[in-house]
Amino acid sequence: MDITYLKLNNGQWVYLASVLDLHTHKISTHQISTTMDTKLVMTTLQSAINS
Repeated sequence: MDITYLKLNNGQWVYLASVLDLHTHKISTHQISTTMDTKLVMTTLQSAINS
């Protein structure tokens, strides 16, 4: 899992959490949020588990 931040054209910052499948080397899931908190991590991991 990786979390990075991105600056939008309007000056706002968002956080991108993604999970990389080490077998296929593709992003298996991702989530975007305006806050970097536990909810962002948990929803991203739960999405990866369910996919």
